[in-house]
Amino acid sequence: MELRHLKLIDVVAQEGSLSKASGKLHLTQSALSHQLKEIEQELGIEMFHRINKRLVISDAGKIIRNASMKVQQEIINATKELDKLKYGSQGEIKLSTECYTCYYWLPKTLELMKDTCSQIDVHVLPEFTKRHFTGLKDMDLDLVITSLKADDSELSYKPLFQDEQLLIVSKDHPYSTRSYVSPKDFESQTLLIYNRPIEESTFYRTVLMPAGVSPEKFLEVRLTEAAIQLVRKNFGVKVMAKWAAAPYLANNDVVGVKIGPEGVYRKWYLAYNKTSGWKSHYDAFRQHLISSLDSFLLNIAY
Repeated sequence: MELRHLKLIDVVAQEGSLSKASGKLHLTQSALSHQLKEIEQELGIEMFHRINKRLVISDAGKIIRNASMKVQQEIINATKELDKLKYGSQGEIKLSTECYTCYYWLPKTLELMKDTCSQIDVHVLPEFTKRHFTGLKDMDLDLVITSLKADDSELSYKPLFQDEQLLIVSKDHPYSTRSYVSPKDFESQTLLIYNRPIEESTFYRTVLMPAGVSPEKFLEVRLTEAAIQLVRKNFGVKVMAKWAAAPYLANNDVVGVKIGPEGVYRKWYLAYNKTSGWKSHYDAFRQHLISSLDSFLLNIAY
């Protein structure tokens, strides 16, 4: 029996069905059913009773589940000890990001830090969002999550991950049936942006500017929900990260179109001040940030 089998029994017991457990375990219902049969065949006894379309844990299942909980706790404890050895057990991180959307990533990361690195204090400082590089240079910040590399010899960067950018259009937009769009296709469009100056946009700097392309019009809309409403009504198009657009794409009233035949990917980094240096406990935060994003980012760069 493997650790994944122990976790399966625990989650199925909590949820009462394979369909609900599949969402938590990120596996198909068919795969879970197959694994459960493997466990029961190996042990020669049922883990669950099938009662009125619900899976009710059996006495044998309870024995395995109790053992599972002890094993999982021991693994958590061992992981904490390993993290202390790898990263150091104490430290402080004053953190900001280049945009407010990034703050959605942090709760899971902070939860992981609390569980495994409780002696490392992470202070999130959103007031530096619009002046994050200045905050780093003045040493008011330790780390900044950014997709832009400032042309500044005082700063250095550690790679995090990359995410795909999509063009979001209404379902009846002429581009909605395209397999991809090219930079030139932006020339006739109203491009919705979060804020000016447009030169601060990674997409504009890395895709449109090198192609010598400028949209017909820029429209500044700082709220994502408001921008999506405008896209739905064909008042403009918007470039968004695939993970950020996912909830709106699920409603099927906007469409995400690949940019270029190979797609456009934005690289993210942790920036830090060279003078203060990269501290050992920063590694713990970096690894936990990458881990927390692994469920919805497809191109993790370790």
